Amino acid sequence: STRKEMLERAINDCTDGYIINVPILYKGTDKTAIQTMLDLITKNEGEGVMINISDSHYLCKRCRGLLKVKKMQTCDIRCVGMEEGTGNFSGTLGAIQCEFVGPDGKLYPVRVGSGFSLDDRHLFWSNPDLIVGKIVETQYFEVTTNEQGTYSLRFPVFKHIRNDKDEISMY
Repeated sequence: STRKEMLERAINDCTDGYIINVPILYKGTDKTAIQTMLDLITKNEGEGVMINISDSHYLCKRCRGLLKVKKMQTCDIRCVGMEEGTGNFSGTLGAIQCEFVGPDGKLYPVRVGSGFSLDDRHLFWSNPDLIVGKIVETQYFEVTTNEQGTYSLRFPVFKHIRNDKDEISMY
């Protein structure tokens, strides 16, 4: 808090307009305020909120004192193949190859390589019929345009197999 006060004084003394003070939106211990602020920010097309633990030391890198909170979305997409892992995952599942429906209604490929336990990786690699051809619930941040100019999912994470359905859905 002392550092923040000093920073505010220094910024207020700066007249070039290139530096602005980011206001504190909430100060307290009520964790429900995080969701309230996140809803407000994303409603106004923001990506998420940053939570700064006020008594933590400042580090110019990722640290436990500064947390990023974003909303994730889920979709149900079709697994169409698998890839072997590398390094620690050599000889087991590295990623599943999936198809999802882009905003234009066309099918697009996406690789999903996270969200699997080590047991999942061994099970699916040894028994591909358990996942290939199935609908899998996948969590992601947003639909983006990739380097090739086609749609992709940002940070897709495997959640589970949807044995109760056979159709892709993006909602």
